[in-house]
Amino acid sequence: MKNISKDKAIELLNEDGSNLSDLSDKFKKDRDIVIAAVQNNGASLEYADDSLKGDKEIVSIAASNDGSAIEFADSSLKKDKEFILEIVQDNGSALQFADDDLKKDKDVVMPAVQNDGSSLQDAHEELKKNKDVVMLAVQNDGSSLQYAHENLKKDKDIVMAAVENYNDALKHADESLKKDQDVLNLINE
Repeated sequence: MKNISKDKAIELLNEDGSNLSDLSDKFKKDRDIVIAAVQNNGASLEYADDSLKGDKEIVSIAASNDGSAIEFADSSLKKDKEFILEIVQDNGSALQFADDDLKKDKDVVMPAVQNDGSSLQDAHEELKKNKDVVMLAVQNDGSSLQYAHENLKKDKDIVMAAVENYNDALKHADESLKKDQDVLNLINE
């Protein structure tokens, strides 16, 4: 797709943002073109010129469409606490591609698990031992109990919150709680 106009390129991207991969480098460096692509398909950030992968507005649009688009962002944005915090509040799964230091930061992980409990799997091991973090995760998605530290799988409050949200979470609980009458009563309600 070499000899097409900018308007035609935008039209193609409005249909399918992944068409960015087939456009010339000239278009991959064009901010308007890349915005059109990521508005339709956040993961099309992968095909943008590197010079635009550090553009907060573009990456934010891409991540709001698809949290995994953070994977293709410039590393400086993956380390930017305020930026990542803004992203994970709307799309907790983006935590997966944040800088490792931010995965240790309770201020970043809490809103991520509040938005998407399963993002607990991407939190640092120390935070998987934190009762507040795990409680918020299982209240959002009971199945996220599977990512909690073993000690919290023995915690009756955590297990009850998980099971209340998702009955099958019981399979991730410690054996000592799988026959607990209070837990079983929750399932049978």
